Amino acid sequence: MKTQLFDENPADNRVSLTRNLEQENPSPAQAAFNKLLQQIEKKRAQITEWQSTISNFQQKYTLDLLPILQAKNKLKTAFVLRLDELYDIRDISRRERERLGDMILEFASDLLAQENNPQLEDICAKYQPQDTNPKHTERQAEILAAMKAEFMEMTGVDLGDEANDMSFDEFMQFAHEHLNERYAAEERARQERNEQRQAKRKKTAKQIAKEQKEAEDAQDIKLSVREIYRKLVSNLHPDRESDPQQRARKTELMQRVNQAYEKNNLLQLLELQIELDHIDPASLSNLSEERLQRYTKTLKQQLSELNAEKTQLEMEFRARFSIHPSDLGYNASPASVMRLLAQDIAAHQNELHRMKYELDEIKDAQSVKIWLKTMRYRDAY
Repeated sequence: MKTQLFDENPADNRVSLTRNLEQENPSPAQAAFNKLLQQIEKKRAQITEWQSTISNFQQKYTLDLLPILQAKNKLKTAFVLRLDELYDIRDISRRERERLGDMILEFASDLLAQENNPQLEDICAKYQPQDTNPKHTERQAEILAAMKAEFMEMTGVDLGDEANDMSFDEFMQFAHEHLNERYAAEERARQERNEQRQAKRKKTAKQIAKEQKEAEDAQDIKLSVREIYRKLVSNLHPDRESDPQQRARKTELMQRVNQAYEKNNLLQLLELQIELDHIDPASLSNLSEERLQRYTKTLKQQLSELNAEKTQLEMEFRARFSIHPSDLGYNASPASVMRLLAQDIAAHQNELHRMKYELDEIKDAQSVKIWLKTMRYRDAY
């Protein structure tokens, strides 16, 4: 949001341009202008609400949820170590032991994905499945060698001596990265060829008319912004002010005017005019048709930018906190994300209590059997 003078939260005291715009029979141009002002005011209020919500979400996440997640990981590590100690315990079946090893590997791998832990790395290596059948090993080596040869023939890439030392996973990663780079280069070349072909083609009358219309609209936007900018500048002139406080105030106002002008922000320039008592909000109901049309073009562009800003704000928020659309839907509200956070805190707190109980209970073959049955039941539901 734009910075306002002497106000740390500008959205709270922003000048409302939609006040005093009620008219009995506005012209179509005036009605379109008024509607755009209302839409923009609503959109800016939504952005302000999202910004406030994201700040509150971050604070609550850090203070309330993050400590629970950290405690869960610490407890989960202790749980893995306990299960590792019980792995060779007597009186459990071969199938139960295999299941126990799978669970140990799954838990340890999940923890390692979040942070490095040499002790857990050793446990992962211990329970990682290994093929001890020499015939299977030889067959896998033959398949890998054939894949490398086919890759070199298909791409023309000479793997050299490095190919002999590559494991299956290393080779697949190398091949994947190489092919992605190759496809990206081919796509760039294709786009360049298309652009060159399009540049050579003669533009149609419709294309020429569209470009002319876009150029005219851009010129109208600049004209609308420039005329208000000049009026504001002519009334400010900080360098002509003898009073130090007024000079400082006008200098800061001038900075805001310049920032709004650089961004073609008609709305902020109009707000500054009202803030400085250069115009009355009601005067916006008496603009000429020609000026209304020019202002409307500018406001449409600003509304589009605000829509994009709100969308980006929500997308970055979802990505930052790993919130999937299935959690909230695509049209989430600030209130719904705070409810989701409260639900997550309660759910993780309950799970933490359950994990503490299970860690205290699991200590012998019988408790291992019960725990494995419980986990199988949870997986089923």
